[in-house]
Parts: sequence; structure tokens; C-alpha cells
Amino acid sequence: TTMDWGSGLIELIFQHIPKTGGTSLRKELARNFDSARYFKRGDLQPSTCRQYAFVSGHAPLHRFLKLDPTVKIVTLIRHPLERFLSAVHQARKSGHPESQGRVAQAMRTMHLSEFVRTDLVQRPATLQSRLLAGSSAAARLPAHERIEAALETLRSERILFGITEHMRFSLQ
Repeated sequence: TTMDWGSGLIELIFQHIPKTGGTSLRKELARNFDSARYFKRGDLQPSTCRQYAFVSGHAPLHRFLKLDPTVKIVTLIRHPLERFLSAVHQARKSGHPESQGRVAQAMRTMHLSEFVRTDLVQRPATLQSRLLAGSSAAARLPAHERIEAALETLRSERILFGITEHMRFSLQ
């Protein structure tokens, strides 16, 4: 059953950070919304999204923050090493659509010990903190400053986050 959420304005935003278990959570959250009121695409323009009650996507937090300053944003975070190893595993699955591109190709073909010594490791290894950093400028900060910006984001009253490794507790 879907819930009658009323107004037609955005009521929930889900920032899906890849490899955090977000697909399962997104599907569970989406059950509460009529499919006509659920937006899951890349075009996160306020004028496009405002007609939907539930908005979800793989995007930096600063893009979601612009949609509606009153709406809570839900996300999942995962231990960075576990998230990275999951990304490597996914890249090595043949035929997976997210297994394209130079970084995925390197993850698929190089031994892990070789891959982590390349500059290519930065993109998958820092994705979570870059997406959570809160602004496009913060996403480009040196690692320790970017991580602090991401932690500050998670301290915000507007952000509700769960931890993948503690999913059952996080959903309570």
C-alpha cells in the first residue's frame, strides 16, 4: 500500500551513495510513495523535482540541499574500506553497467595491490566523503578537510543517516 502524503511538495529526499546498501533502502522507502510521485533520475533541478514527493539519486549533497531547505535528507554511510572493496567487487562483475570507464576497467583488470598504488584509486576511495561534503568547493578540499566537512554535514539536523554495517539499528 502507498501512503497519501498530500501536498505534492517534496516530502523526502534520499541521497544514494553507491555501495552503501542504498538500493535496498531506496526500494523500501519508495514503497511508501505512489510511483507517479517518485523521482529517480539525474536532473535534480528544483523546478523538475518539486512535483514529486520522494526524490532519490546518486548526486552530491549540495544538489539535494538546493531542492527544498525544509525537507529532511536521508542517506546511508558505510565504512570506507568496505565501500571501496564493494566497488571493486562490482567493477569485476562482467557486464555490470557501472563497470565501465577507466577507473572501473583498472579495478577489473589490475591486482588490488597494484590498483591501490595508482592515482586512479582516489575516485572510488573518496567518493563517499566527496558526496557528503556539502558543497562542490568542499568536495575538492584536501582529504582531512573534506572528511571534516562531510562529518559536519552528518551533524546537521537536516540529515538523517544510517550506517550500513548497523542497518537494523539504523532503521529503528
